[in-house]
Amino acid sequence: MHTLTLCLTCLVSLFYSMQGCKHDRGAQKACDKADSKYGWRDPNARFRSVMGTNCQQNQCTGGKGGGCPRIQRFSGPVSVYNGNRMGDIKNNNAAHINQVAREVSNYF
Repeated sequence: MHTLTLCLTCLVSLFYSMQGCKHDRGAQKACDKADSKYGWRDPNARFRSVMGTNCQQNQCTGGKGGGCPRIQRFSGPVSVYNGNRMGDIKNNNAAHINQVAREVSNYF
């Protein structure tokens, strides 16, 4: 079951990458980029969003490293996981998905 979950997570990540969502700012070396299509890594390395990569130290947020579990939610300023925010206006995959939803729905 664990392998199946990992495989499905990879497919979800690939699908949303094709829609223009990006992995977190640290992984993309995009600390100062203006757009907001980025995934989220908790600064205290407790979790990461679907598009976030494994938590690393000293990448944009100055957060802790050591790895962090992926949860099945997208980054955004209103998203919360265990009382912790899952993004902000500069890291908001959810808004980007909503912006392109109509266009993507016409693919099928």
